[in-house]
Amino acid sequence: MFRFPHSIDRQMFTLKVLLSSLGAYGLMMLVTVFLVHGSARVNAVGWICAAFNIAVFASPLSVVRNVIKTKSVEYMPFSLSVFLTLCATAWFFYGLLVNDYYIALPNVLGFLFGVAQMVLYFVYKDSASSKRRVVDCETGKQQQQEEEEEEEGNCGGAHVVEVAAGDQQMRVEMTRN
Repeated sequence: MFRFPHSIDRQMFTLKVLLSSLGAYGLMMLVTVFLVHGSARVNAVGWICAAFNIAVFASPLSVVRNVIKTKSVEYMPFSLSVFLTLCATAWFFYGLLVNDYYIALPNVLGFLFGVAQMVLYFVYKDSASSKRRVVDCETGKQQQQEEEEEEEGNCGGAHVVEVAAGDQQMRVEMTRN
């Protein structure tokens, strides 16, 4: 199910991106239909599609900076990288079999980007960047635990838990009535 972002600013940004994408597509279509003729049209459409293909394959790389910075693969799903690589491989062989280098060559980059993402995933998948810090109220000592563990500091009915993920930290105090 698709839903719009919560804030008006995000909704306007999403609408601007959508309209500019549609406008760019329409402009490219008009230019290639009315201004480019013959075999030059095939070359123009081939280069345009190759550029879009590379952009699609490179777009998940925007997350790579955050993965390296936070040493966490939380926002880079492994399945996306696997299927990106499989898709690029299939289209590369198709382009090779039909002798269409506008299809084959960009998919070499797609394959390399996908493999790079999978390698990065395996490098940082067991990283300890998402830890949970439990504070014991009586002693004030802090212990780091894996996120899955359920132990919490307990001080006279109050539980204090600090969760740190990358650069963000959150402190939670729960009291019992």
